[in-house]
Amino acid sequence: MEFEAEDEAEPVSEAGRRWRGSRREPVAAQRAPLSIRMFSGIRARFCKWTPWEARVLAGLSQALAEPHRPVLQAQLDAVNKIQRIVGWAEIDFFVIKQGRVCWDGVPCFQDTGEFRLARARTVGDGVAVQSELTCINGHLFCIESEVAVKPLAFRSDVEIQIYEMDSRYV
Repeated sequence: MEFEAEDEAEPVSEAGRRWRGSRREPVAAQRAPLSIRMFSGIRARFCKWTPWEARVLAGLSQALAEPHRPVLQAQLDAVNKIQRIVGWAEIDFFVIKQGRVCWDGVPCFQDTGEFRLARARTVGDGVAVQSELTCINGHLFCIESEVAVKPLAFRSDVEIQIYEMDSRYV
């Protein structure tokens, strides 16, 4: 089985090192048509969120209690840089102002430390991919998956479920 080449040469963040094991593509995803695999990177450059990311974030929004939904929406609206690392096993969100990360003026969750907001499961072709949505300094910072999600990013035939939430936000 071949491994997918890394999209960027940047190292995985400390949070990304928590996952153990390989970051290979799911077997079913390796069989995606060449046209989909070839153009998925180009398509991602012309849209803010991939369909998979949009569905995960929509599921997260629905799972949040009503008072926390506007906070999440304001954070997502403010994001202007999305960094997809290591075959998209880690997807980081930033607000960049004047060349620096700056979340000033963007609402944040009550906990201003680092915490797991939710866990998600993506199932397609009998393969389940687990992902964690993590907040840092009260802002949604990343989606980390146990395997690369790039092959799933533009597929509409996968099932996505938010199955665990931080109890403070439900």
